Amino acid sequence: MEPAALRWSEVVAALAGNAHRIDHFGRRRDAWNWRRLPWNGGAAGSSGQCSAGLDGASLAGSWHAIGTRIGVPPLELRIDLDSQHLAIQAARGTFTAAKNGAAFTVTYAETNGSARLAATQQIAGSMALGAIPLDLSGSWTFRNIPGPNDIVPDMLGCDATLSATNLSAICSAARLPSWVRPYDLGPGSVMGTKVAEGSSSFGDLSGTWSVPLRTATCTFRFEGSTFASDCGPRLGGMRMTFCDSMASGTTTSGIEFSAQRL
Repeated sequence: MEPAALRWSEVVAALAGNAHRIDHFGRRRDAWNWRRLPWNGGAAGSSGQCSAGLDGASLAGSWHAIGTRIGVPPLELRIDLDSQHLAIQAARGTFTAAKNGAAFTVTYAETNGSARLAATQQIAGSMALGAIPLDLSGSWTFRNIPGPNDIVPDMLGCDATLSATNLSAICSAARLPSWVRPYDLGPGSVMGTKVAEGSSSFGDLSGTWSVPLRTATCTFRFEGSTFASDCGPRLGGMRMTFCDSMASGTTTSGIEFSAQRL
């Protein structure tokens, strides 16, 4: 039986900790080779921490990521990130968040269709997010943007708040990309808290967070230049370390992934 083709959403989902199994991630003959990267048992040891840390104080820039599954062609992503934009492009789909004043317009397209969301900051936050250039703190509303065939706006979505010690969300429903849906609250609410302080490149996010979802309780850790998540056996987890102008990590479902700043 021929292996299924690798979908762009599988690799994007790996960054969120929810992904299908990928047997190998990284090029085999150059700097993309996962097993030659310094934080994977190379010169920097096997602790998963990178002694060099981030190259610069921000993750802003253009990143190139690549993933492969044995027996199928490789899949490549381009990720562009700054204080006003987040864009992910691949051959089979796109995700774009563009900021205009206090609002983001989020547009995504997949093989089964596309949708748009409006994310509007209601109350400005005061968090310092370190290497993350997008200001995500404060109180936000997320609403579906009606499509050309919709008669009236459905007014469904979420209201969310992020501070240095807690996060919360109350949702009715929202049209989300497929790689986010396992974390969808549905009609409900969530309250997450920081349960331990820490030190990392990610400012006020540093430390350990506990976030209960419908199907699992997730733990998120920001330490040094590493982000890690654990959402139990159903949703899985991941570990991602930034080193110089590269990033790489693994997930509990067997994925290894790499990215390089251009």
